[in-house]
Amino acid sequence: MVAHRTAATPTLLEHVRRRAQQSPCTFVLLVPRPYWDPETEEAAKVIELAVPLLERAAGGRVEAAVGDTDPLVAVKTALDASSFDEVIVSTLPSHVSHWLGLDLPARVARLGVPVTVVTPDSPSEPESRQLTVAPQPVDLHVVAVENPQELNLILGQAHFIKTVEDVHEALAGAVPGLRFAVAFCESSGPRLVRRSGNDPELVELAVRNALAIAAGHSFIVFLRDGFPVNVLNQLKLVPEVCRIYCATANPVHVIVCETEAGRGILGVVDGGPPLGVETEADVAARKDLLRQIGYKL
Repeated sequence: MVAHRTAATPTLLEHVRRRAQQSPCTFVLLVPRPYWDPETEEAAKVIELAVPLLERAAGGRVEAAVGDTDPLVAVKTALDASSFDEVIVSTLPSHVSHWLGLDLPARVARLGVPVTVVTPDSPSEPESRQLTVAPQPVDLHVVAVENPQELNLILGQAHFIKTVEDVHEALAGAVPGLRFAVAFCESSGPRLVRRSGNDPELVELAVRNALAIAAGHSFIVFLRDGFPVNVLNQLKLVPEVCRIYCATANPVHVIVCETEAGRGILGVVDGGPPLGVETEADVAARKDLLRQIGYKL
C-alpha cells in the first residue's frame, strides 16, 4: 500500500478488510516522505498512527517503511527489494490529488505489477478501481532523408488536410522566384501523402521522403533558390503548423517511433557534435560572412 494523508482513512481500511477476507495475504505500508518538507518526521508519524488501524483491518501484522519523496521512486525501490503481487495506491480525491496529477497509478502499472487505486471521491461514496497497463511494444527507426543535391529542407508537424494548400501559399508569397515542394502525411481517413509545389522534381523528392518517414501529420518541404531563413516565419504562422523539427541543408536522420497506434517523429539528427568553442578570430570571420551575404550592414 502506498499512502500518506490517506493511510488510515475508512476507505482504505475497508478495502484492506475486504481484501484480507478474500484470501490470505500480507500488507506493507509504504509512506513516501512529503515532497514539500522531506526532512520532517511526518512520514514516520503517519506510520505510527496508521499501522495499528491497518493491522486491525487486515487481521494480522502490517509492515511499514518510509520511502523517497518521489512516490514512483519509492515504489520502484520497494519492488526491487521484495516481491509483491499488487500495489494499492491510496490517495486523495481526484480533483486535489497530487499523485493522480502525476499519473502515478499508470506509471506504477508500467513497472509490471497490478495496481488498485483507492480514492474517497465523495464522503459517502468511496471508490476503488483496478488499473492495469499492458506493456506496449515500441519500435524505433532511423530514417535518412534522401537529399542528393544537398537542398535546404524543413521538417515539421502539422494537422488537417488543408496543410498542403496553406503551406504552398505561404511559401509562394515568401520569396520571389522561390522553387519549392511540400509533402504532408495524412494521419487518418485515406491516409494519403498530400503534395504540392511549383517544381515537379522537388515534389517527387518530397513525396519519396514523406513515404519513407511515414509519420502521421508530418510534413517535409524542399527549397531551391531560397533558404529556410527566408520562409520560416511565414511557415510558423500557418494555422495548421504545430512545430518545426529542423531547417537545414545538412544530412538529416529522422528518429521515428512506431507503436500499434501509428508512427511519430521523436526528433532529428542534423549535424555532428561541436569540435570546440569559437575564438575571437572565428567571431570576426562569422560576422564578415554575414556581411558578405547581405545579412549585416
